[in-house]
Amino acid sequence: MNKTQNKKVVEILEEMTMLRAKLDDLGNMLSEIADDVREKFDAKSERAQESETGQKLGEEADRLEEARDAANDGDLVSAIDALEMLP
Repeated sequence: MNKTQNKKVVEILEEMTMLRAKLDDLGNMLSEIADDVREKFDAKSERAQESETGQKLGEEADRLEEARDAANDGDLVSAIDALEMLP
C-alpha cells in the first residue's frame, strides 16, 4: 500500500471501530428490552402463554433475543433480520 491507501485504511478502521462500539450499545439496549419481554412472558400462566397473545409475546421475546445475540456477535445483518421478523 502506498501512503494514501494506508491512511484511508486507518480511517476505515477507525470508522469500523466506532460502528462496532455503536452495535455493542444497541445490543445492550436490545438486551434490556428482550429481558423485559421474556420476564413478562415467563410471568404468565401456562394457559396465558399458550393463548394467541401469549404466543405473540413469546415470539417477540425470541426475535429480540436473536437480535441481541447477533448484535453481541457483531452480526448486524442477522440482528436486522431478527428485528424485521417481529410480529
